[in-house]
Amino acid sequence: MTIVIEAIGPNNADLFKDIRVRALQDSPTACSSTYAEESKLTDADWLKRAAQWSGATSVAYLAMATAAQWVSHQECAIAMIASAPI
Repeated sequence: MTIVIEAIGPNNADLFKDIRVRALQDSPTACSSTYAEESKLTDADWLKRAAQWSGATSVAYLAMATAAQWVSHQECAIAMIASAPI
């Protein structure tokens, strides 16, 4: 299995959204937010959020297996661990 590490940004905001809301459904206590809250966000909200997660002062990553299958449903924990000041 090949693992791909990709910085979260506007170019993959749709994938970030899909992974994040699925993680919130699968592991509702893993994040400080909830599926009910984040599933209401608009595409524009997700673009803004993705840009903020990897912006001028930090970077966060998606870790994916080939064919964009998520390696771990604990996306919140992985993104927080992978996020670092620049």
